Amino acid sequence: QRLLVATDEMVKSQFIELIRDCQTYLSISDLSLNFLKGITPTYVESSCVEVINQACVTWDGIDFSNVKYQNSESSFAKGILNSDDLLLTRTGRGTLGRCNIFFPENDDITYIADSHISILRVNKTLVLPIIIAKFISLSDTQDEIYRNYVTGSTNQLDIVFSKIKNFKIPVPPMALQEEFAAIVSQADKSKFDGFKSQFIEWFGNVTETTSLSSLIAESYPGEWGKEAKNNNGVKVLRTTNFQNNGHIDYSDVIVRYIEQKKIEKKCLRTGDIILERSGGTKDNPVGRVVLFEAEGEYMFNNFTQ
Repeated sequence: QRLLVATDEMVKSQFIELIRDCQTYLSISDLSLNFLKGITPTYVESSCVEVINQACVTWDGIDFSNVKYQNSESSFAKGILNSDDLLLTRTGRGTLGRCNIFFPENDDITYIADSHISILRVNKTLVLPIIIAKFISLSDTQDEIYRNYVTGSTNQLDIVFSKIKNFKIPVPPMALQEEFAAIVSQADKSKFDGFKSQFIEWFGNVTETTSLSSLIAESYPGEWGKEAKNNNGVKVLRTTNFQNNGHIDYSDVIVRYIEQKKIEKKCLRTGDIILERSGGTKDNPVGRVVLFEAEGEYMFNNFTQ
């Protein structure tokens, strides 16, 4: 944790130093090759076209565990994302204004953005995407966006698309931008290496081990059940709800009908560990483990243990 805090603070201080004496400010419109809204998807249960929504855009990156799916036979060309696109969330209190750079998780998948996201395709001869992303993440910038570029009230806030195009971004000399981008890249690598080295420090010299089976009180495969009529069923977690950080996304859980005796036996309890045991892809790899932390009646599907 100390390494993470120090690294993030270093990046932030380096960025503030970078833009402190910047003389050039250009509008988003001036800096973009293309600036457009995402599309309204036609959702399906599963598809080779994945939809990036507001829940996917976090300050730490793009969370692919929250993707939804677009009907591949419907029109979606205007919403297709390219690597290095900047994604800006446009609606909602607390979600509006988040911004990060899109990198595809799987080159075999087509990704699109939904209508709650603006897509900024940056002219990288003028500015690198990381500069805009970091500038928008500053608390003073967020305050300015909410003051001057937002309409609505309570939870119905929206960034005004026609106004945000005129939002000014600092544009340092390209050599300094590239130097800062290298610092960010190294900082991101340090986060992973830091956890890895700490884990090795804790457990690298362990000489005594025990079998996993001896540590498990109970273990059984999940259940898929049948289609629930009138939403009368039990919540079932799928591998698409698994996050790579070991947690579960409970925002998109389906409801299935499962026999009561199976629910009584296999209903999840807080602290249970779920293993993705089959059906994995590059996006949802076999072997991921997550911790169940919710309250209420939940089951887990037949691809998990």
